[in-house]
Amino acid sequence: MNDFEIRKNIHDKILYKHHQNNRTLVIDEFGLNNGDCRADIAVINGHLCGFEIKSANDNLNRLDRQISFYDSVFDYSTIVVEEKHLSKIIELVPNWWGIILCKKGGKGDVKFTTARKSQKNNSSNPDSIVRLLWKDEIVSILQSKGIPEKILKQPKYKLYSLVVSIFKKEELNKLVRTSLKERKNWRCHKPLFQYDDLSQPFSM
Repeated sequence: MNDFEIRKNIHDKILYKHHQNNRTLVIDEFGLNNGDCRADIAVINGHLCGFEIKSANDNLNRLDRQISFYDSVFDYSTIVVEEKHLSKIIELVPNWWGIILCKKGGKGDVKFTTARKSQKNNSSNPDSIVRLLWKDEIVSILQSKGIPEKILKQPKYKLYSLVVSIFKKEELNKLVRTSLKERKNWRCHKPLFQYDDLSQPFSM
């Protein structure tokens, strides 16, 4: 299988029941750390959840780096793999990562089996989470706090630091999730899916 086939089936079979509610966003190719890394699929509701896909055609050379980026941002992370990678993946990913095995069925359909459920990641970093936002979104958040226009003209990296200094982590997480769900002009690949679950992390 290739990445596209696995991805399509994740949307169709794992995330299908969530596509109706506009309070949750599912998006492909979700940029992390201003585009230094991309999550294959991100789910944004009451949590930030990331999905990484490793087909049999992929290698695992970049996985350590990807894990670091995912853990800096996502509350829950899940890796979807073909059987070729399963034993190695179990060794490589942290124990809070979920693992889903995907296989081709006898009739050519794709089947998913949960090898390990995801658990809450406690190592997310506010400095990384705030970088999910664009400058105009950061400015809007700071304006709501009455920050003077002179300060709002500073470079983006200074505004990021200012936001982190003002808001507690949980409050910042909520602000970021809200901004992402309200964003209109995504600089990434569609489709954008919206779905039912209001606050619970992904599970099978």
